[in-house]
Amino acid sequence: MHEWSLASGVVLTLKKIVDEKKAKGIREVRLVVGELSQIDKDILRDAIITLSEEELGNKVNVVIEEEKARLKCNTCGYEFGFTEAFEQLKRIFCPDLKPGEECENPVHYVPELVSTYIRCPRCGSPDIEIVAGRGIWIKSVVLELEEGEKQ
Repeated sequence: MHEWSLASGVVLTLKKIVDEKKAKGIREVRLVVGELSQIDKDILRDAIITLSEEELGNKVNVVIEEEKARLKCNTCGYEFGFTEAFEQLKRIFCPDLKPGEECENPVHYVPELVSTYIRCPRCGSPDIEIVAGRGIWIKSVVLELEEGEKQ
């Protein structure tokens, strides 16, 4: 469950922001999570809420947006989404996958491995680049300031 370690990093960053801005706390954090990361957003949200209460003294409202993955073939220029790529991963790692089951694959943990296992659906080249939908980052933070201060 790498969601908890990601949540810990987010909360540590929030704590630094609170200290730097001399804020009372954080009201809301808006995150962007890349589809390729295959992060369980509910677990991540719950982990941030739990850890923020422990570290910051209040529960933070967590809003998570997903950025769809886009992959690009550097040979022919074709761009495609993770759905097409995931079909290839399922054939390699989970050929007997039943509906509702998850496919454990190394790209889940190391997105950079995409070019090791994925081929361009158009030309078959392994020269694939991730152009969107990777990683996790803080998009915005709403601070809780002292009485009378503006946000």
